[in-house]
Amino acid sequence: MQPPYVLHRNPAHFPEPERFDPDRWTPEFRKALPAGVYVPFGIGPRYYMGEQFARIEATLVLSIIGQRFRLEMKPGQTILPEAMIFMRPCDGLHMRLLKR
Repeated sequence: MQPPYVLHRNPAHFPEPERFDPDRWTPEFRKALPAGVYVPFGIGPRYYMGEQFARIEATLVLSIIGQRFRLEMKPGQTILPEAMIFMRPCDGLHMRLLKR
């Protein structure tokens, strides 16, 4: 099995893999993919059993932050991806929190 980084950037399944496309995460798009192509939480015996909790927690935390603040990226940043256990920006994201 290939690592998720490689799987999720295969142009055969994900057209323009480096472009941000929110439609890639719709239930319809995921159902149309072959099994084992989209594995954000692993697959088989290595599947992350906390997936549902992680999704709920992220939704709650982001909605609370979004209600209270407006996020603005500080200018002049170059965002380079770093592949670790999961993908993240190499030098982080320097953001400004503006109270709503």
